[in-house]
Amino acid sequence: MDTRLLIRKAWLYTQNRKRLVNIYGILPALLTTVVTIVIFAYQLFSLRQAVYDPSNPAYKFFYDYILAIFNNYPSLTLPIIIAVLVFFLLELAVPVFAEGSVIQILAREYNNQSVRLRDGIKYGMQNFLVLLELHGVLFFFSFFTIFRGSIYLYVYLGKDFASFFMPIIVLMSIVSIIATLLFAYAENYVVIDEDNIFAALKKSASLVIFNLKETVLILFLLSLIGLRVLLNMVFVIGLPLLISWIFSLIIQSQFFFLAKFVALFLSLGSLVLLAKLAGTLFIFTKAVWVFSFLELTKNEDKSARESG
Repeated sequence: MDTRLLIRKAWLYTQNRKRLVNIYGILPALLTTVVTIVIFAYQLFSLRQAVYDPSNPAYKFFYDYILAIFNNYPSLTLPIIIAVLVFFLLELAVPVFAEGSVIQILAREYNNQSVRLRDGIKYGMQNFLVLLELHGVLFFFSFFTIFRGSIYLYVYLGKDFASFFMPIIVLMSIVSIIATLLFAYAENYVVIDEDNIFAALKKSASLVIFNLKETVLILFLLSLIGLRVLLNMVFVIGLPLLISWIFSLIIQSQFFFLAKFVALFLSLGSLVLLAKLAGTLFIFTKAVWVFSFLELTKNEDKSARESG
């Protein structure tokens, strides 16, 4: 398998499937990105408070701030709670649903089957529960989870406790990286081959071990692409916010509402660009893993008696 050629093929596929990106890529990627940004922002603020103002921890600051909003605007309490619950449920369900849909569509189109985009609704519903369970299992092996846990350990238990547990955190991080590598194809086994979770994890580990070079190269190349996209996201988000901030500082005394309108317009524009970029990356990475999975498993169960 030519890994670079496969990645190029996945990119061309993504560029030619704009409707797939728009329907199944933008919303789940946007939800995941927003939640990730909020979590990182909160944790950075928590670290700042723990270092510079430990008497006023982040959770207390936000609790007092939200409570003040509810006290000053009691009519907004119920709508805000409902909006937060709806957003939480969407963030929990939509990415998993879209993943099942996209993996099936990608696999079928790669094998030259006739498939409609609306068929993705059926595929998403069929694979939703099992993918949700799989994500629950993989959550504990996620480097992101361990990283968040280590920050909370430092913030809420202090530097001494964090130092004491550092060897365990390092060990768990190494295990997380290995698990991420070994379970790279688990979702494809679940969705495409309809395996149960533990069979999918076992088969994925076996497939990675026997194709370690290809899998590591894919992870490396996707990491470089992801880093570049992350820098683009920072640029897309940061530049409009910087412009709007400077604009508001210059004219806020005379044109306050105009400054706020420009800031809102630029922020929404950056959010749309961010959603498009994240949705494209979502479909592209899924295409890379699905195409590589299908190529690597072509002769996976071939007997030693069969001809090559």
